[in-house]
Order: sequence, then C-alpha cells, then structure tokens
Amino acid sequence: MAQLLNYKWNKTNTMKKIFLPLATFVILLASCKKEVAEPDLIDPTAPTELKANATFNWQTTRNITVTVTGTPVSTNIQRKFSVQLDNGSVVYAANHNMNDSFVFTLSLPAHATKLIYIYGSISKEVVVSGSNVAMNYLVETENGYDPNN
Repeated sequence: MAQLLNYKWNKTNTMKKIFLPLATFVILLASCKKEVAEPDLIDPTAPTELKANATFNWQTTRNITVTVTGTPVSTNIQRKFSVQLDNGSVVYAANHNMNDSFVFTLSLPAHATKLIYIYGSISKEVVVSGSNVAMNYLVETENGYDPNN
C-alpha cells in the first residue's frame, strides 16, 4: 500500500512539475502586450520647413479680361449673355444688345481652360490661354458668318 501511495505522490509531483511551468508560461504570454509605435508629430508652428518649387503659383484663381465684340445688326436684339465653365457653372450673366461691345473681368478657377458663352440660341466655346479672351456673336455657316442666327 505504501508503494501505491508513493506512486500517486510521484505522479502528482510530476504533473505539478509540468503544469506549473506551463501555466506560468501561458500567463506570461497572455500578459504580453504589443507595443504600438506612435507617429512623429509635426510641429504646426514651423512653416519655414515647407518647401515648394520656386515657380509654383499659390493662387487657386486667376483674373481673365473678356472682350465681347458687338455685331452691327439692323434691329435692336437684346438677349441674356452668359459665360459658363465646361462643368456648367455660370460665372457671368447679364442682358446685352448684340450691337454693343463691352469688356468685363472674370475671376476663374486656375484650372479652367475653356469657357462656353451663350447668347440667345448662339453657343460657342472659347479656349482660355493667357489673361485675355475675345468673343463675338458671329456664327459660322456654310455661306460664311451669320450674325442673325
């Protein structure tokens, strides 16, 4: 009977020798936390470190001078004259006589490369290059230009 008790005690002792280190290892492993690296913060009070190309234009708009040349017609024709960007945004609209020439200034987005102007049923596209744009009411037909479209 003493041998049987000694066997059970050895078996229990062996289980303790295996279980306790294993349990300790599992607890230590579970308590390990992943270290999260925090990003470097940029000091917003130091704009002198900002570098840009010397030719970079910081403006998001530009001014364009638009010259509209009137067309002599025998009757007084007055319509709404509007100028739109290629996305459909109206940047200018007013009533004008077809006989009258006039000049106005538009403030356009810097990326605008094309203007569409509409006068009654006349609709034309004009490419924007530089700071001046010229427009007229003449509509090209098979026989030349027709101001009375």
